[in-house]
Amino acid sequence: MTKIFKQLARHWAVCLVVFALLFVQAYCDLSLPDYTSKIVDTGIQQGGIESPLPDTVRQSALDALSLLMREEDAAAFQNAYTADGDVLRLRTDLTADERTALEEAVTTPDIVLYLAAAQAANTPAGQTGMGMTGLADLQASGADRNPDTETETVAPTAKDLDTVCGQFAAMSQMPGFRRDAVQQQLTGAIGQLDDTVVENLKSQALLLVGLEYEAQGIAHAVQMHYLYKVGGQMLALTLLMVAVSIAVGFLASRVSAAIGRDLRRETFSSVIHFSNAEIENFSTASLITRTTNDIQQVQFVCVMLLRMVAYAPILGIGGGVVHVPMMVFLLGFPPLVAVATSTFVLMVSAAIGVVGHALLAHIVWAPAVAVGCGAIVGAQLGARLARKSKPRLIVILLSCVMVALGCQLVWRGFSL
Repeated sequence: MTKIFKQLARHWAVCLVVFALLFVQAYCDLSLPDYTSKIVDTGIQQGGIESPLPDTVRQSALDALSLLMREEDAAAFQNAYTADGDVLRLRTDLTADERTALEEAVTTPDIVLYLAAAQAANTPAGQTGMGMTGLADLQASGADRNPDTETETVAPTAKDLDTVCGQFAAMSQMPGFRRDAVQQQLTGAIGQLDDTVVENLKSQALLLVGLEYEAQGIAHAVQMHYLYKVGGQMLALTLLMVAVSIAVGFLASRVSAAIGRDLRRETFSSVIHFSNAEIENFSTASLITRTTNDIQQVQFVCVMLLRMVAYAPILGIGGGVVHVPMMVFLLGFPPLVAVATSTFVLMVSAAIGVVGHALLAHIVWAPAVAVGCGAIVGAQLGARLARKSKPRLIVILLSCVMVALGCQLVWRGFSL
């Protein structure tokens, strides 16, 4: 292997390009599942709505939502929209912090307004109720209702939202109406809810935005725009990954072919200077095999090193449960040597693989640090136990673990 790495070192510039392309390929490969999740969760289930802050809103809905906010939040909410025909459109010059603050301020009003619309949809004909029934539903959610199991008989529509917005407008004109009293009720209702219920209710904020888009007649257009946008990004990443994969294969093949060419040239140059005795000692058939099949195997190893072995640690693929059995049963390593070699390989794989996952924000650092500290202690204990254990015992335990893992995988496969 040392000689193979020396041959690869002659083409270090191309190898660096291959490694850079592999990082790009790994980024695309790790990003595709996230885009699939976005298409299913946001594009299909949520109607393409990503934020509780609507991009366009009617004046009636804007006024109803503003009534459920604090004075300063309501002022910022009103100023965030500009007139665009019959609707108000969210300003594009908002900073990320301003947008985040508005999303936090509008989430609870969205929930209350949606619950009020749902109440209006299920109110029997001939009965009327004021818009604050949504607040009563919010209080009941923390008391004796379970939003996970309760099903509404009728889903609210854009007409129900218009009804509730009219009720809120009428309520704001009543004598004695005070915004601070509404805020006290909201604060008390939210305080009665546990975190799980609050998270479940946040999804209803997106449903309110969907109702508003339905009232404007743009719900389908918003959903299709999101699906086209995310689907186009996913398709672009896929095409980029295909192009990078082809480029990696091409460069790896060129490097391996160049190494094979150099080895054949060096071998041929050495063989033509052999004496008759040396040729008879090696035999003509052996020399032909060395310059053809043996060098071809070296080329194959070089391609595998550049395309697969270098790619696996970037993705973080593999582990001790894969490395150690391969080294013991396939390569014939002694168990202790296999364990030590696997540990070193894991160190390199982890150091390289963490880069790709960190770029995609897949790492939760708090538990990662905690598990890492425990792994340091466990590694020291494991190394001492391995030195004191018999190699045969290590092989037996490893075989038992592999059998147990195989049985578990088979069980899961049949239970799907």
